[in-house]
Amino acid sequence: MDDKAYLMNAGDIAVIPPDLKHKTSYIDETNERLCIEFTEDFIQPLLASLGNQTVSDNLFTVLRPQSENTAVMDALIKNMTIEKQTDDYLCRSFLSVYFQEFLLRIMRTHIPAEGQTVESFNSNNTIQLAVAYIDNNFQSKITLHDIADKFHLNASYFSKRFKTVHGIGFKEYLNNLRITHSEKLLLETKKSITEIAFECGFENSNYFGDAFRGKNGISPTEYRKVKGNIR
Repeated sequence: MDDKAYLMNAGDIAVIPPDLKHKTSYIDETNERLCIEFTEDFIQPLLASLGNQTVSDNLFTVLRPQSENTAVMDALIKNMTIEKQTDDYLCRSFLSVYFQEFLLRIMRTHIPAEGQTVESFNSNNTIQLAVAYIDNNFQSKITLHDIADKFHLNASYFSKRFKTVHGIGFKEYLNNLRITHSEKLLLETKKSITEIAFECGFENSNYFGDAFRGKNGISPTEYRKVKGNIR
């Protein structure tokens, strides 16, 4: 928003005033965004009651839930959707009332999120964004170059920054995720070593075996025997 960037979480709300430059980028395809557009007359009662400065200071930004209020907010959105589709002389009045409550609850139950300048955000958070993507997609075929391209970074720079931030390289981090998941499958399922290797993102069972042995000191088969498979 304008010259600030925010990493938004589920439940966060961005209230954007008119003519403010903004855009949205996504880490992956699992994100969902709900947009509510409104004209000035819908916020005018709030401005008249609280004053322009109060509303500007406490509403026009990215806000995070402070308490368990999801059910109430969801109900208000549902009610607004219903009234938007209703065609009678009261629908606009109901819509206005629901929207006023929606904004007031945002101001009462949400706190402003910390934003950073776009340049600072890109520098400090790209690695965290990349890690979030890796954590959610480690079972897929992903490479260092894939991640670097996705986040518009030079692969060599990304590799160095990743190791600086996390203390281990990209490949080791990815393999550790996959092996940790494989340990669970080895103990909780009767799937074959090859099936587990593919399900965890390894290209073949031999490479999986070498990586597993490098982390645990024993093979996947030995690990299953020592730890005890499900019965």
